[in-house]
Amino acid sequence: MAIVVKKGPIHLRERRSVVRAIESGMSFKEAQVVFNVSCRSSIKDWIKRFKEENTELSVYNPLEVAKKTTETSEDLRAQSLEKGFGRS
Repeated sequence: MAIVVKKGPIHLRERRSVVRAIESGMSFKEAQVVFNVSCRSSIKDWIKRFKEENTELSVYNPLEVAKKTTETSEDLRAQSLEKGFGRS
């Protein structure tokens, strides 16, 4: 008699593990067997989704970053001048 294992949803951390394995050189077929994923299309969807998320995280506005840095430097300079004049 064969043992039937009920398969539930694959959690996010497991999906990320599958995607990392594929990106490291594992074939889709190997990943399906190792991680017990029934559909190759599911893996493709996860790869696409995680790439989109990573792209969104890596996009930044250099002008905005520079502006924040400048404001912080100016604030520190003003604070040090006030301390020099004894206005704390």
